[in-house]
Amino acid sequence: MDTMKVGFFLPSFNNLEELKKAIDSILPQSVPFVVGVDGSTDGTLEWLQQNHYSFLHHPNFSNRGRAATRNLAKQLDWDWIIFMDSDLEFTGNIDSFFQNPSNTHLYVGSIRYENKDHNPWVDYCSTRGVNKSKEGIITFESFTTGICAIPRPLFQHLNGFDEQFTTYGGEDLEFAIRAKNHHAPFFKTNDLRAKSMEFKTLETALKQLQDFGKTGLRMIQKKHPNLALYGIKSSIPVWFEPMALKIQAFLPKKLRRVIIHYLVYCSVRKGYYSKSI
Repeated sequence: MDTMKVGFFLPSFNNLEELKKAIDSILPQSVPFVVGVDGSTDGTLEWLQQNHYSFLHHPNFSNRGRAATRNLAKQLDWDWIIFMDSDLEFTGNIDSFFQNPSNTHLYVGSIRYENKDHNPWVDYCSTRGVNKSKEGIITFESFTTGICAIPRPLFQHLNGFDEQFTTYGGEDLEFAIRAKNHHAPFFKTNDLRAKSMEFKTLETALKQLQDFGKTGLRMIQKKHPNLALYGIKSSIPVWFEPMALKIQAFLPKKLRRVIIHYLVYCSVRKGYYSKSI
């Protein structure tokens, strides 16, 4: 197990100050890391070069989106790739991760949102997906690339993420569907933890989710037509959406999360049923 190669891969686009904090947080782990530069123009490349940090980039330093940037990691010769978003700070300890990882599993970590008490969207995120699961086997729907570990042979066998996903969301879910079809188990581990200072507003998030419904979800259902994702074809009424958006800020936290979940559904559905791309 001493010869196992494990490292962090950090996709980055014009977020140099956040990237610096992300790198500082993983340096104590004493493992290699590589930054995937997605056409950044904010001095990221120059800073990485000055500090002799490893990075990969697209031809002509172009901007190609998160899926294509994560796929740069296919060039690495590691046994395991720990993907971590470059706006996160690592708070886990991967020593125990090295002891007995299964090379057939995909490991998913959790994110602690530091700003959840002041931001309705961030509070909602802190209770969704893998964050509401206990350590152990989880469903493929809970897979997220915010902080996760994928065995490189499996990543290469599945040909990484689908680079058709260039807008917000969908590439991690579509990858998880293919991994599930390959019979790869998904496992939540407490060894992979990170913290976030997310400041995205609810309005911004809902706009991104509408765009996801129009682009990402359509692509997922085109590739995997037998999956009924998000229940968008159900008869849940959407007429209450404008009122729900107005009242959510005045509701108790638990009820507000329910309303935001409804707003997420409405936004994705609106995008899905909008005019063709």
